[in-house]
Amino acid sequence: MKKAIDKIYKILPHILLAAVLASTALQAEFPKDTTGYISLMLILAAVETALIVRRKKWSAYGISSIVYGLILIWSLYPVINGRESFLFPPPQRISAVFVNDILVILKSIVSSLWLLLVSFLIALVLGIGLGMLCGRNKRLQNVVMPIARVLSPVPALIYAPYVVAVMPNFTLAALFIITSGLFYPILINIIVTLQHFDPKLRDASDVMGLGLKSTILNIYLPYCMPSLFNTLAMQISNAFLLLIGAELMGMDSGLGWYVKYNSDFSDYVRVIASFIVIGAIIAVVNIGLQRVRGKVVLWQQAEQ
Repeated sequence: MKKAIDKIYKILPHILLAAVLASTALQAEFPKDTTGYISLMLILAAVETALIVRRKKWSAYGISSIVYGLILIWSLYPVINGRESFLFPPPQRISAVFVNDILVILKSIVSSLWLLLVSFLIALVLGIGLGMLCGRNKRLQNVVMPIARVLSPVPALIYAPYVVAVMPNFTLAALFIITSGLFYPILINIIVTLQHFDPKLRDASDVMGLGLKSTILNIYLPYCMPSLFNTLAMQISNAFLLLIGAELMGMDSGLGWYVKYNSDFSDYVRVIASFIVIGAIIAVVNIGLQRVRGKVVLWQQAEQ
């Protein structure tokens, strides 16, 4: 029984893929949808290639089955509904956007990632720096921690209108909003982690005569790395939420601007395409963060 289930589990993605290709081909309006259908096949080929490469991992079959299943349901919606809906455009129309709007999408991705990267770096430097000082100075910690706990739950987008009015341009306003949303979780994580730091190690560093800089770089920072990466992984989605929200305020580029611009014209084909792009970027960033963690926090892997 188990072997039969395993075979079905492995075959299911390929069956769903064939169904998707057949469904979209039968409904496509050629030559109008030629570009979209070809681009859709290329996307599906990329997913299938990833499945073949990672065929030893069972999760690959499950993920690809879900992806193909969702595309199949989406492609069958006009058949079930009896007519095509502009709110649920066919998959080949959505995939055509990745070809027709490739330059705009790439420009939007670069703009958004630049904002995100700069904000992340500022939040990391300020959060880690102040957190380390608080971990070293109990009095400073008693002052900073209550303030951080009060301000941390407040969504950064709430004070966006005021920030836009105060800042000289939308770019600085967006940087401030994203940085504010990321700063407090990082700061609190560092402070809480250092609260569990072994006092004997702190005393040993004092006996050895290590200065503040050496203590932070060689003792405190490595100690905080595992929990810091956990916090960053959880804050990725929040960072993109802040990013899109900040770009919606008035930016003239970026993924948030792309969503707003097309939604204003009820161009839901491009809106849905932008959702897919954002989801793909979040997935890539998460994978990249895991890879960096694997390179940086080597001792934790050794313990496992």
